[in-house]
Amino acid sequence: MGRTVESGEIGPVSLTQANVDNYGTWQAFLHNSAYSRSDITYTQYDESFNPPTINQKFGATGQQNLRGRVASILSFDDKAAQFSNNYRHATHYTYDVSGN
Repeated sequence: MGRTVESGEIGPVSLTQANVDNYGTWQAFLHNSAYSRSDITYTQYDESFNPPTINQKFGATGQQNLRGRVASILSFDDKAAQFSNNYRHATHYTYDVSGN
């Protein structure tokens, strides 16, 4: 849908237009162990990032009415923290039926 999912810093890397244009290999390129990734901001849409943890905050019903909406925005120090779901800061959202 053209929404930003992840941003941050990557390096050292020789980034070419071919790397950017080929969406099919972009995930593999980003997660290549040779590249250092840091200051990662990850946006989760449509579903809870980690339902058991989030449900404690939002009660038994959990996050609601996430259809097409931002569910969570998470900040990670580096890719190791991201792979282990060890975020340094997060903002989680829930909505009423009108999307408020």
